[in-house]
Amino acid sequence: MRRDYREEDLLSFLAGESEDWPGAAELEALEPEAGRCTDGYVCWFQRALNRILGLRLAEDGVMGPMTRTAVRSFQQKNGLTADGCVGPATERLLVARGAGSPPARRTLYPAVNVQLPRSGPGFYCYASPARQYGLAATISALQSAGSAWQSMHPEWPRIGIGDLSLQGGGYMCPHESHQRGAEVDLRPVQTDGGEAPVDIGQCAYDRARTLALVDHIISNGVLPVHRIYFSDPCIHKARSVVRPLAGHSNHLHVRFAVPQPTSQEVSRISDAYEWDGRYDGFNTARPSRSFVRRCRFPGRCDPYDPARLTPAIAA
Repeated sequence: MRRDYREEDLLSFLAGESEDWPGAAELEALEPEAGRCTDGYVCWFQRALNRILGLRLAEDGVMGPMTRTAVRSFQQKNGLTADGCVGPATERLLVARGAGSPPARRTLYPAVNVQLPRSGPGFYCYASPARQYGLAATISALQSAGSAWQSMHPEWPRIGIGDLSLQGGGYMCPHESHQRGAEVDLRPVQTDGGEAPVDIGQCAYDRARTLALVDHIISNGVLPVHRIYFSDPCIHKARSVVRPLAGHSNHLHVRFAVPQPTSQEVSRISDAYEWDGRYDGFNTARPSRSFVRRCRFPGRCDPYDPARLTPAIAA
């Protein structure tokens, strides 16, 4: 069954504007398993289903209709939601039934291992904790900017911090960025002191305070800022580091300057993501669309299929 999600609803969820987007539960359930849904992972539960249910599935790593039906059968027999997806609950039950340990998650960037606290001086978080890992320097830069923000503007709203990276880095659906623990989404500042989502087209948007936020991020004292993507043309004109980008009217995408990836990191990404040759010099490699559709959400009709998303969402 194909599920159709509106692009604007996906953007609202990622910006923290909505907590009841239809695909939110799927994303929350699968984020801790990111990087494990590879051919080897599918082979693992195909072997397990053959052993447990006495089937003769082809152990080829392809999530075809017969494998999906077998997963649903296993779930129904064990009182789980029969959605045909091997999520965390199904995986745990397979292990309990003697499947053995699943393939280990690939750690593509070991240094992306520091989680941002849910709140601190001058900031709060609105994204899932699983999506808020970064380099140690990135976390320090954000905390430094937050402390300076609170010290200089104690009466202003705190800085709202969204997506960074997954633990260990790598592809974080649906972004093609946010891979190396050095990029972060921030909310613009409101005029009324609130901390809810705001778009540059709304009356509650405070351009002057958002420009002050840009300055605080730039002068964090820990990491230089390579680029900030934000759609307010006035802020773009005021600060050369800011560039407009479609789909960034309700959040600032901050990219800190970090060393270029090593040849070993490029090799790991290429092997893990079936690299299709696209390389942007910062995020190393963008996963091929076949990888995203076949591996990222095995057993599901991928609601985040990049082939259906605009560049604004994929950025």
